Amino acid sequence: MKPTLYVMLLALLFSACGPVKNLQKVESKIPCLGAVGKDRSTLFKKEFRKVGEPVLGTSIGVTLNSYAFDKTSYNKYISHTKNQGKQPLITYSDSLEVLPRYYTMTITDLVGLRSQFNGADNSTLKSYMVEDGELGLLHSISFVAQPYIQETLGRAKHLYIRDQRGNLTLEAQGGKSSTVVDMSALEVFNFGTASICWTKNKMGKHQVATFLVDGRTCPGHTEKDPHKLDEVKAYLKF
Repeated sequence: MKPTLYVMLLALLFSACGPVKNLQKVESKIPCLGAVGKDRSTLFKKEFRKVGEPVLGTSIGVTLNSYAFDKTSYNKYISHTKNQGKQPLITYSDSLEVLPRYYTMTITDLVGLRSQFNGADNSTLKSYMVEDGELGLLHSISFVAQPYIQETLGRAKHLYIRDQRGNLTLEAQGGKSSTVVDMSALEVFNFGTASICWTKNKMGKHQVATFLVDGRTCPGHTEKDPHKLDEVKAYLKF
């Protein structure tokens, strides 16, 4: 496999994105789940350019799953480490009795997240999303972690995205205590984005109807292009 495959993947994690005027919270260099940005993936490059993060009044649930590496997933991981000039945390071989594993983390409470996107605190971010139809939601990540982080994640009864001092953070909650997980310590080698389906409320304001995963079509009378809702309204008036 050519070393250029998946090159710049971790530009999404280790290089800052240029801030957008009047858009909240773009200073963090490490996109957390729930960030808004553009998926610039091609055959030879996989990149997420963050432009902003929502303000969260309440926490949003996240799930964690573990999978054994196969050749495809390991090649993605090893290409990432080479492009970053790092030594891989793990090695893989078909002959190993116990195959090394990686994690996937996915936002599950998309309904709760949608409600918060439509709140007053996120009006600036939402307005920008309406004007730029290429923006999507960082919905899931695949990563490898150091043993101490694996222990933290393994002990957690619940995982959440929270708003902490104006930035999204990932928290692992176990019993009465919680631990903030450092996103920069996760070796993210793949990610998934969700596109946005739009509707309008009774006041004629654009609202997030749903976050669309896996390239499906928008349901009902919702649209990926929010400006099509304006065209329908104008047609009905005519």
